[in-house]
Amino acid sequence: MERKNILTSVLLIANIAVAVIAFVMGMRNSGSSDFLRYSLTGTNPDVVRRFGLVPYLVKHGESYRLFTSMFIHSGLMHLLGNMYALYSFGRIVEGNLGWLRMGIIYLVSGLCGGVLVMMISSQNTVTVGASGAIFGLMGAAFAMALLLHKMGAIKSIGYCLAINLLITFAVPNISIGGHLGGLAGGIVMGFLFGKLALK
Repeated sequence: MERKNILTSVLLIANIAVAVIAFVMGMRNSGSSDFLRYSLTGTNPDVVRRFGLVPYLVKHGESYRLFTSMFIHSGLMHLLGNMYALYSFGRIVEGNLGWLRMGIIYLVSGLCGGVLVMMISSQNTVTVGASGAIFGLMGAAFAMALLLHKMGAIKSIGYCLAINLLITFAVPNISIGGHLGGLAGGIVMGFLFGKLALK
């Protein structure tokens, strides 16, 4: 493990650990008859309901959901896709800006995504996943590429963003607010920290 990528590794471990704990809790509560279902879906509906982002509940005092929802995933494929993106873009941002600034971008982007979800989604919608924070890392990486005039990186990250945004709007049950809010937060923070790093 390279020291400059320590936070990326910690976040990967944290997300996977939460998924494993949720899986074990689900198995203990439901019994062995649901082993196949939990193995295939990789999710625990009780954990999703308890810690997912529900705008109505956040507005009525359960503000912790804005944070906890960033570490819960709705299934195995959801987790694996997000972890691959976190590994890819986390290393870029942390490698260029350091673990502290990368951590701030991750947290702020995730919260920005959560806030936009609360503004545009149904009050009883349950939203989970690290996608908002990860879109923030993509946005920050894109902003840094623009600042450094790296055309190859601009094209490759821009292409990746375009594909992910297309999926966001084309596939049902994907959090548009979480993705767009996280992306906006990441771009702003990427430009801010990028300019500071260049001074």
